[in-house]
Amino acid sequence: MKIVVLDTDATTRSYCYQKIFEIVNNHKLPFTVISSSPDGFETEREAAIVVLGQSLVRKHTAQIAQLKRHHPKALFISYTPDYRLSLGFVEKLALLGVDEVFDADTSESEIKKRLIFGLHRVRQSEGFGGLVIVTSVKGGAGCTSIAMGMAEAIYLKGLSVCVIDFDLEYQNLSRFLMLKTISSQELADILYGHRALSFETVLTAIVDLNQEGTIGICLPPALSFEDIISRDKALQLYADILNMLSHKYDALILDLPCSCPRSIKETFMTLCDLGVLVVNPEPVSLVNFVNFCARVKSRFNYAASVGVISNRYIEGGIPERIIKAQAEESLNAVSFVDAIPFCSKARYWAGSRRTFLNLASSSLRKAMETLANKSLHCLNLQDKVVRPELESSVKPLALPSVSLDNKG
Repeated sequence: MKIVVLDTDATTRSYCYQKIFEIVNNHKLPFTVISSSPDGFETEREAAIVVLGQSLVRKHTAQIAQLKRHHPKALFISYTPDYRLSLGFVEKLALLGVDEVFDADTSESEIKKRLIFGLHRVRQSEGFGGLVIVTSVKGGAGCTSIAMGMAEAIYLKGLSVCVIDFDLEYQNLSRFLMLKTISSQELADILYGHRALSFETVLTAIVDLNQEGTIGICLPPALSFEDIISRDKALQLYADILNMLSHKYDALILDLPCSCPRSIKETFMTLCDLGVLVVNPEPVSLVNFVNFCARVKSRFNYAASVGVISNRYIEGGIPERIIKAQAEESLNAVSFVDAIPFCSKARYWAGSRRTFLNLASSSLRKAMETLANKSLHCLNLQDKVVRPELESSVKPLALPSVSLDNKG
C-alpha cells in the first residue's frame, strides 16, 4: 500500500518524507512511501494513507478539505514533528477531514501503531479479504496440514479462500497436493523487477481446486528467502500481491514455514488480521513455543487477533490445560486456544491425492470446523457463512494431478 507525503513547501515536504520513510523502513511496515505537492496529488488514485506536512497543516489549512473530497477513501494524517498542536486546532483539523494527528508529542512507536491501525482500516473499507498466517517454532509441527484444513473448512462454509504456499525451500503444500507445478517463475520475475506487477500475472500462480475457482493454491515464487531479503522492494511487492488476491478471495491463509527469516515473518505479522501459532504436545516443543512467543508477541500488529493450536499428531502428550495456561501467559492477548485431535489416517494425506479433510475423522473435521468458525469471527466474516455446519462427509476437491472426481 502507498503512503503519500504532501506539503506545499519542498523543504518541509522532504523533511516529513524522510521521517515517515525511516519509521516505515525501521519497522518493516508494508508501505511504499512517496512525496508530492498538493497539485501533483490530484491525479494520484492509489494512496491508502495521506500524510499532510507541516507547512500545509499550519499555513494552508483550507486546502485540506478539497484534498479530502478528491480522495474520500484515503486515511488523512496531519504530521507536525516540530510543533505541538492545541486541542482547538486538532478539532479544526478533524472538521476538515483529518483522521489522525501526529505532532511533537507523538512517539515513533505510537506512529507505528497508528499507521498499522490505518492500514487495517483502509483494508476493511476497501473490502479486502482477511489474511491469516499459520506458523510455528519448529518444522514438522503440522502448519501445512492445519492451513489446508482451515481453507477446506472455510470453503465448505460457502466462502472463497486461497492458501498461500510461502515455503520457498521445500514447497510443502504444493508437493503434498502433488501439483504439476510447485513454484511460480512469474511471481519471481515480479519480485526480481523483471516483470510489471499486474493482476493477470498474479493469477497465473493460482491453481484452482474446484471448477468455480472459489478455493485455490497460490504457488510460491521460484526464488529463495535470501533473494527476497537482498532486494529492497521484493517484500513490499509480495505484500502488494497479497492485497491483489484479497480482492478476489474472502480469506487468504498464508502457510509460513519456521525457516522463514525473522524480518520477513515480522512483515507478515504486521500485515495479518489473524496469526495462528501451532504447538505440539511435547515438552521441548512447548518450551520452544514459550520462548518464541516472548520474541514475537510484540510483532503482531495491534489490530490482529492471535490464536494457538495444539496439534496432537501423536497420542498422549502434555495435557491441554497446561498448553492453554502457557499460551495465555506467554502472549499479551490470545483470542483462542484449541486442540486438533490425533487422526492416524489424516497424518498421511500428503501425496495421497486426497486433501486433509477428505481423510479426516469426524472428530478432526469437527475440530477444523470450530477453528474455521473462530477464525471467521476474528476476520469479521461470520456474516458471509452460507452453510453453518459441515456435512458429515467431505466431497473431494478437484486436485489438478487427477480427474475432477479425484479418482486417480
